[in-house]
Amino acid sequence: MKVGFLNLGERRHGLVRYGRLLMGEAATRDGVSVVDADLALLGHPRDDLPRLEEAARRLSEADVVHLQYNRAVWGGGTFQLEALRTFLDRCAAPIVCTFHDVYPTNPWAEWKRKRTARARVAAWWKDRRTRGPQNRAVRLLLSRAAVGLVCFEEERRRLASFPGAASRLRVVGHFVEPRRALPDRDAARGALGLGDERIVTVLGYIHPRKGYDLAVEALPHLPDDVRLVFAGTASEENLDKLKTLRNRAEKLGVRDRLVVTGWLEEEVQERWLVATDLALCPFRFFSASGSLTTWISAARPILVPALPQFDEYRAVSPDAFATFSPYEPEALAAAATAALDAADGGEDEAIRRLAEEFSLARTVDRHLEVYEEAAARAAS
Repeated sequence: MKVGFLNLGERRHGLVRYGRLLMGEAATRDGVSVVDADLALLGHPRDDLPRLEEAARRLSEADVVHLQYNRAVWGGGTFQLEALRTFLDRCAAPIVCTFHDVYPTNPWAEWKRKRTARARVAAWWKDRRTRGPQNRAVRLLLSRAAVGLVCFEEERRRLASFPGAASRLRVVGHFVEPRRALPDRDAARGALGLGDERIVTVLGYIHPRKGYDLAVEALPHLPDDVRLVFAGTASEENLDKLKTLRNRAEKLGVRDRLVVTGWLEEEVQERWLVATDLALCPFRFFSASGSLTTWISAARPILVPALPQFDEYRAVSPDAFATFSPYEPEALAAAATAALDAADGGEDEAIRRLAEEFSLARTVDRHLEVYEEAAARAAS
């Protein structure tokens, strides 16, 4: 079988990395060859559409083509529809599409929280502009793809009302990438200039839906020896968000206990992984999360909110994750303090079981079954 991979987006983007890791593992299998097309949209239809046409022609030689969807990598707004149609119309191979970051209805109705009528109207209109085109893009993909993939049953439930969802959607969990041995914990902490303080870390790009606000609000309620680390950077559109977080920490009197690392090369990121006493994933809501699976790969103790996706993980490893509820700073701080007191600096065996079940190798096995299904469906 020849499998095509459309890796759309900047090289650092999580969806590109996701697709390329799947592709690399698939290429090691007997009887499987791969062909790929890598490009990032530039925001100029005159340039982007011919490049998508060329990618579609190149990938048409495959028996099945796997692409990743979220609205951002496909150009956002209404352009994503034009971009998708251009590629789908010219790609002769059956399509497998993994849906990421799809929220058909507003998960937290943020516009209702605004204090003034003008702010509520502006937020509602922004939500409509972003979700309307996204919903049309999802409908288009479900009508044209042989098989659609999501990473959780919860995501399948989100998409259940779309035509074609029941017959086309399959659940294949987000893989946990293989990881070489992490550095010695004491050596890593020394290299990072850490002493006896306890480290709680939020990993990845700084984004509003990942709960950074709640982490900052919880920091004053944590013991004085705890440092909160944001191990990552803010994208261009979220630089104001980072500034707001720092200002809030200043007002709460904990600015000296907040560390923002900026972009991390892999070696330095590994130091922070092993130096961390408690990984924090305070998502307000989420789809599949690369930062979460990175923590799983490192087998660190992890604290999460009470969201249904984590119940799906617990079905595999019941003791995985400490949980806080309700979604409030005091609850987070109480659960984090308890988890820190129980931590011994070593690996979390319940998390290690998740790493084994969702290993990249096993996940690619599941994808290969889906590729076979897609090819057979297209041939019938």
